[in-house]
Amino acid sequence: MARQQRIGRRAVVRAAGGALVAGAALAAGAARAQEPPVSLVGTWVITSTRAGSVPNGILVTVLPDGGFLRTGNTHPTESPAMGVWRQVEEGVYEVTYMALQFDATGKFIGHRKAWLRIPLDPSGDSFTGRGRVVMLDSSGAESPPVESEIQGTRMVPEPFG
Repeated sequence: MARQQRIGRRAVVRAAGGALVAGAALAAGAARAQEPPVSLVGTWVITSTRAGSVPNGILVTVLPDGGFLRTGNTHPTESPAMGVWRQVEEGVYEVTYMALQFDATGKFIGHRKAWLRIPLDPSGDSFTGRGRVVMLDSSGAESPPVESEIQGTRMVPEPFG
């Protein structure tokens, strides 16, 4: 006949306490894993300020697959812009995009090409970054670059009523 081993109360309490600590650690890790990482993905309200011009209102949507969509206040002489983005450092992103340019009669006259460097603030809900823009005429000749400061705030859903 096999001999039964007795387990003391202290051993039971130690084992139960260890299980509780391990369970709490796993739950905390799962909660952190459910928090979305800070990312550029989303919709942004942006202001661009260049030397010698008034601030420019812009709406941007950054897609999770690397796509980038922009619209500003230059309609009808400029199309919405499309481009791509990539993360280059922790919380820092670079964007390249292009828009079609038209004269006052609607004739295509070239492209506007822009590069952005966007460092998100730690909350991930705003940024102050830099932009550089060139104009490309219909033959591809490039204008001198113009730099600007950009400031953005993430759009968030708001209650209906």
